[in-house]
Amino acid sequence: MSRYDKFAIAAMVCGIIGGLPSCCFMFFFTLSLTDTVLLGLLALWLIGLTPGVLGLIFGIMGTKSMSKKGFAIAGIATGLFAMALYVVAFGFLLSYL
Repeated sequence: MSRYDKFAIAAMVCGIIGGLPSCCFMFFFTLSLTDTVLLGLLALWLIGLTPGVLGLIFGIMGTKSMSKKGFAIAGIATGLFAMALYVVAFGFLLSYL
C-alpha cells in the first residue's frame, strides 16, 4: 500500500464524517433556538467543516494513487458535499438569529 493509497482512504473517511454533523444540524432545528445555536455551532464548526476540508485536501493528494483513485474521488465529492451542507446549515442558523 503506497502513501497515496492512505491519503485516498483518509479522504473518503473524512468526507463522510464531515457530512454527518451538517445533516444532524437540520434535526436540531426541531429543538429550541438556544439548543440549536449551541449544538449546531459545535457540530458545524468543530466536527463538520474540518473533516470536509481535510477530505478535499486528502482527496486531491490521493488522486495520485493507482489502485485507490475511486476512494480519492469519493473523498473529494463527499468533502465538497460536506462543505456545501455546512454553508446551507450556517445560512439557516444566521437567518434565525
